[in-house]
Amino acid sequence: MPVYRLCGIDARDGDLDLNDLQLWAQGVRVDAGAVLTCSLAPMAGSVGNLVDGDPATGCRWAAADVRAPGFWIQIDVASSNVDQWYFGGQLVPARIAVQMPGGGTYNIWPEIVSGGAWFRNTLLLQSILDATPVGAWALDDPSTTQPDLVGTRNGTRAGGVIKSQRITEGTNGAFDPAATGLISIPAGTMDAGAFSVVFDIATSTGANLVIAEHGNDNRGWSIQTAGPENSTVGAVPGQLLCLANYGSFGGLTVTNTIVGDGQTHRVVFTVGATGVRRVYIDGIPDLGRDTGGTGRPAYNTTSVHVGSRNGNYGLPAGSLLSAFAVFSRELTAAEAIAVSGDPRVTRKRAMQSDTSLRLLSETSPLPQGLQNMARHRTAKLLDAECGGQGRIYGTVARKNTPTNVPLSRRVRLHRSVDGYLARETWSKADGSYEFRDISTRYEWDVIAWDHELQEYSAIANNQRAEVIA
Repeated sequence: MPVYRLCGIDARDGDLDLNDLQLWAQGVRVDAGAVLTCSLAPMAGSVGNLVDGDPATGCRWAAADVRAPGFWIQIDVASSNVDQWYFGGQLVPARIAVQMPGGGTYNIWPEIVSGGAWFRNTLLLQSILDATPVGAWALDDPSTTQPDLVGTRNGTRAGGVIKSQRITEGTNGAFDPAATGLISIPAGTMDAGAFSVVFDIATSTGANLVIAEHGNDNRGWSIQTAGPENSTVGAVPGQLLCLANYGSFGGLTVTNTIVGDGQTHRVVFTVGATGVRRVYIDGIPDLGRDTGGTGRPAYNTTSVHVGSRNGNYGLPAGSLLSAFAVFSRELTAAEAIAVSGDPRVTRKRAMQSDTSLRLLSETSPLPQGLQNMARHRTAKLLDAECGGQGRIYGTVARKNTPTNVPLSRRVRLHRSVDGYLARETWSKADGSYEFRDISTRYEWDVIAWDHELQEYSAIANNQRAEVIA
């Protein structure tokens, strides 16, 4: 069974007291038959109580155990598409990190509700609409017509199935092309100049099939899944091929990320005014490999096709497409990240191949807080929860006379050399905070943030960790 591991659990230095744990995938609860284990036993109750359906039972871990390096709760469950976790109880986490079955780690902050908290790793339709696309389609209408959510370019569905499964929050379902289904959308001039395409996809295919395109014979632009025959351009099955006028002096980009893994992904494909292609997957720039030139698309059709090429080469049954949108501009890196993200979630892929840092041709580098999402070096992805044998501690206070006023504030620990966010905690009521098990090889920057927006952030640069006795 797929395995999910919840680690990096932030209980704000307190106990963790839970009575319920629910797992949801694409709008359906999927924790029936789940098996729970943990690295340290609760001081009261059993971890299995969390999935017994009885809110009167639960378990409680001591604060020291939750803070212990490498503390985790593991869930073995049948579904490989879990995108929401609900924690019920009196003392729920303030943050969790989820290690996914297919690789990668998601840091998720909660949505507090009565009796517990939701941790959602879902993709949002609204984040696309907020970026003002020229056309957007939920792909969830059971009728033939697929309404344009922001304009008048309604799409027309021929074949395929509208499923009730949701891979995008804010929709009522998703489009399953079932090999021959097609949604045809009037193109007009929305991709005549620089443009961007955004969509959500969940598929397990390893064949060369069409996701979306404008133009036949690869003369316009096309986004496809790679198959074995695409090894000639360095692709492996399940990766993406993003083409622009590939049939005539243009080129294609092969992504490093495998999308045909059964997980839900948000893809952003941009083409600049000069034909430069960029791809972002789940908000992370995918530097990929380029073949050919950077020619502009040369359109020979008047419609954008989603799901297949005129009913051929379509995604197989069980694949889902949702939240398709087109922008009449090249989204910047910051926009692509914003379009792909929920502010409660940060994503970091683990164990990427070793590459040197390459910056996109933007006016400035990636924001510091997002640098750990770019593919710098494998060494930057070491487990921050087991960094070393040192500690950094101090107090947060507002300067005052005759004595300073202690404050409870969010405190973050960044590696000085590159700004990598390693740890996060909250100072206690007396203003004290502590980061334990920190590497002594580096210097660190400590930043205290005022969530009440009354004070500037307080920063202590180039701090050395004290070796724990």
